[in-house]
Amino acid sequence: TDPVPGDGKTPTNKPINGAHDSDLNQTITRTIKVKDPHTNKVATTKQVAKIFRDATVDDVTGEVTYGDWSSDAAHWTDFTPDAVAGYTPSQSDVAAVTVQNGQKDVTVDITYTANDQTTHVVYKDASGNVIKTDTVTGKTDQTVTTNSTVPTGWELTNGQVVPKTITFTGDSTPDTKVTVQHHHSKVSHTDPVPGDGKTPTNKPIN
Repeated sequence: TDPVPGDGKTPTNKPINGAHDSDLNQTITRTIKVKDPHTNKVATTKQVAKIFRDATVDDVTGEVTYGDWSSDAAHWTDFTPDAVAGYTPSQSDVAAVTVQNGQKDVTVDITYTANDQTTHVVYKDASGNVIKTDTVTGKTDQTVTTNSTVPTGWELTNGQVVPKTITFTGDSTPDTKVTVQHHHSKVSHTDPVPGDGKTPTNKPIN
């Protein structure tokens, strides 16, 4: 706490080549940078550790001898980045460190990766029987095309809509349920069904 000034001398007027502030004190910093996946803004946390040692100066020769360095277990504490729904951090925990002599400044960069997401477009009849299920996949905060089509031989009931796109959020995306009914085709007397005629679902027309 009372280092020798740069021009310090002994009582015998010998220069003291050591025991200066930089010889006795170290400030070592861990900088943790967390990049928000939604805004791309970076939140910075600085953890500053300080270690020191004392020295003995020979008042005749100016020779300096040093004691042992201290350590600092109080300031590079464990760090956990905030949880972001639907994302996985590149590092889920930055461990606590007891800072000792020889430790260098450290920068830790933490980014987030969007998780894989899955949902379904489920077609059901009026009784609740599942007729067809289309799987839709993507990643958090992504809007994807469903490419879902009404099952062959069926049609939407009044008011039902098949979504063209789905946007995945950080929360689980619920399945989209669509009610369908049998489609009926009119047959004209001028264009009767052939003897081996079948429906679009390959059922024989009796």
